[in-house]
Amino acid sequence: MWILLRLHLDASEHLTLRAKPLLSMASIGGVEKTLEKIQKMIDSGSHYEAQQMLKTIYHRHKARKQISESYKILAEGAAMQLQHHQVTCGIELGLMLIEALTTDKSMDVDEALAIVMTVLTCLPCKTKQSDDAASVSQQHNAVLDEEARYVAAAVKWAKRRGRQEGVRSIHALFAQHIWSTYGWRHMGRANQYFVRSDDAVQFAGALVACARLAPVTEADLFPTRAILQVLATATKESSVEQLEYAADLLEQCMQAAPEIKQYPLLNFTSLLLKALRMRSATLVTFLKQKYAIALSRDDSFGVYLAQVERTYLGIGAESSGGIGGMLGGLLKSLMALDDDEKSDD
Repeated sequence: MWILLRLHLDASEHLTLRAKPLLSMASIGGVEKTLEKIQKMIDSGSHYEAQQMLKTIYHRHKARKQISESYKILAEGAAMQLQHHQVTCGIELGLMLIEALTTDKSMDVDEALAIVMTVLTCLPCKTKQSDDAASVSQQHNAVLDEEARYVAAAVKWAKRRGRQEGVRSIHALFAQHIWSTYGWRHMGRANQYFVRSDDAVQFAGALVACARLAPVTEADLFPTRAILQVLATATKESSVEQLEYAADLLEQCMQAAPEIKQYPLLNFTSLLLKALRMRSATLVTFLKQKYAIALSRDDSFGVYLAQVERTYLGIGAESSGGIGGMLGGLLKSLMALDDDEKSDD
């Protein structure tokens, strides 16, 4: 059976990934019949019973060293539960899948990555609503917390297997899921994943949409802040990729909202990227002075710029822990995801 992974990016385009067949033709029939039975249980609302059956059958195949069959049970079982809004059940099976892939490294890593991402694309795109706004917010946060557990585990696994491009793709998928499901109300959370992704088009679209909900005088703050965050999350190893991603994001933002080109902050951002490519501390200092008034409109800009200078120019590296208070908290919040997703290896 072919696993087909399709992510709808908008009404007109999609991303398709395909993995090689997991099972031989001889073993497909039994697993398919089992999954059909479990699907009927889930359709009838017997989610708990289906979950217990999935786990039992998984362990049975694992004990028999039927590895491909066991992966199929977990991956498709997780997808079925998630498609019925059973997030806790689906994530539990997804985490079991990643644990199994971590222990057993016999499967081709690209095939395994496609399976991991298949589960991610099945996250429910609609949530049950309540009349109480506070209750809705709590519900959304609880669901996102649960989903983020799977994303963190998937990222750790991809890092262990040396698939940095997979890490970026996982971040991109989850960021787009948050944005398309919850919109501007959870853009702050989506932003954490967007700045570490590889999807400048979707990120720019979300930024422009949010900016158009704000006063017109703040339209330039959104792309500038995002680009500085992209640069601030760079490490020495990822600095070149993040710099190119930031440049792509700037271009996509200006294409999506040509009116922002007139703002000084966008000129600053464009020149900053050129200065960083040149690794010119002198030019960066000059730009900060020249655009000081524009940069003073958002206190976070100075914090992010200080981190950018540490990473790209080696400036202030010894005193990097000196930022305190609320501004220091902004930087810690931006970097928190890296700690959550740090590989144990």
